[in-house]
Formats: sequence, C-alpha cells, structure tokens
Amino acid sequence: MNKVIFIFVFIITTGVQGQPLWQMWGYDMQHTHRSPIVGPQTNDLLWSRDYFSPIHPLPVISDNGTLYFGLIWDPDTGGGFRFLSVSPIDGDENWTYDTGGSVTATAAIFWHPDSV
Repeated sequence: MNKVIFIFVFIITTGVQGQPLWQMWGYDMQHTHRSPIVGPQTNDLLWSRDYFSPIHPLPVISDNGTLYFGLIWDPDTGGGFRFLSVSPIDGDENWTYDTGGSVTATAAIFWHPDSV
C-alpha cells in the first residue's frame, strides 16, 4: 500500500512543476488574454529608439524584459533583414543576427536550465 501512495504522490507533484504560466491560447478556458501578472505601475518612459524600419513581426518580451524582434530594412547596413535582442534597461542591442531574408513569424522563446 505504501508503494502505491508514493507513486501516486510522485506523479502528481512531477506533473505540476512543469506547468507554464500561460498554459493555452488566450491564457484561460474563456480565452480572455488577461494575465494575472502585474505590469508597469507608472507611465515613465525608460528609453526610446528609432530603427527607421518597420518592426516585423511582433516583438516578443522575455521574462527578464529583453525584447526580440525583426527589422525589415536596416539603415545601418543599407538593407537586409535583421533579428535583434534589445536590453530592457537602456535599449542597447544585446546581439543582432542577419537573417539573409524576411522574418515572417513571431519569435518563440525557449528556456532550459541546461541550455546556453
């Protein structure tokens, strides 16, 4: 009997620890798109930058605030498509990647404790 209870408790606890905060499209069963996470409490603008190019597709924000997005045209290089990582602190570029072509899909962020 003890083995059955132990296995049952183990299955329940291991299933819960891997649950993402946003578990489905639209966040909840009603697809309200409303997150319980509290956002900014002030309207203070921390930084601004003009990229002189449409940002496409939509930017993605990681859990530490880093922005990821693509640029259709890069005025610094005179053309081309780039994908960028931008610091939430000062707007500086963490890194940039020349895609060699159009970025047509919104980025997906993947994190794993064993990944670099």
